[in-house]
Amino acid sequence: MNKQLIRKILYALAIILFGPMTAMTAYNYAAMECAIAHQGASAPAYVALFTGIPFAVLIAVCLVVIRVLKEKK
Repeated sequence: MNKQLIRKILYALAIILFGPMTAMTAYNYAAMECAIAHQGASAPAYVALFTGIPFAVLIAVCLVVIRVLKEKK
């Protein structure tokens, strides 16, 4: 495959993953706030922010691979 095509695919993947990461993290945070207020959950609400870590790691990997491919011209 062409390096330019791979870079474009990885750019698109990083951008596409950003939306679900934000939505899932926000939803989990709101659910945790609700659970704390109404159901007596004992974990703090910021624990819900950990659900974004796998997305952030994958986005970072995409950006690193793009950079490596760009440097090997």
